[in-house]
Amino acid sequence: MKKALAVSLGLALAILVAGPAFAQMGGAKVGLEGHGLYAFNFNDDDFGSGNEPDNTFGGGGSLVIAFGQIAKLDLGADYLKPELKSASSEKFQLIPVAGTLRIGGTVADALYLYGGGGAGYSFNEYDGTLDDALELEDCFTYHACGGLEICLSPNLALRGEFRYVWMKPDVKEKATGAKESIKLDHMQVRAGLGVYF
Repeated sequence: MKKALAVSLGLALAILVAGPAFAQMGGAKVGLEGHGLYAFNFNDDDFGSGNEPDNTFGGGGSLVIAFGQIAKLDLGADYLKPELKSASSEKFQLIPVAGTLRIGGTVADALYLYGGGGAGYSFNEYDGTLDDALELEDCFTYHACGGLEICLSPNLALRGEFRYVWMKPDVKEKATGAKESIKLDHMQVRAGLGVYF
């Protein structure tokens, strides 16, 4: 977990430093975005119908680098904490840190339509009645997305996005070290406000 956190922070720092350099050269525009999300339709293959994680709200933020009118690179982090439909005391805390590449085009000067995808690493934690016995391990995560961004001004943009997320963390028994993978694949709808510099 420490290695993944160090890599994530290092990547964030590299983009934070490189972004303004690109902007000064006229090659990119850098922005910050805050967003809310609604995660739903969690996979029930490993839980059984009616026992899968329930739909939940979450949120996050990201650093966005826009390369002209076609490509945007996003490095962001989210937070969500779904609970099981059958037992609200059983929760999964998920903090994915991911990079996303969006490719699209501008329509009518103010509307950017795009598709894309990305990957990252999710810092996970189990919070429930078996907390002393089970541990939810961190895992890699992948996603595909599509959406639109409305330019309200040269420095302000409103984004709406649909995202499908794949993640499969291991649940470890603390006493024995035995592990079993569970699918936490789900869908998200996201809305955010970005400020570009």
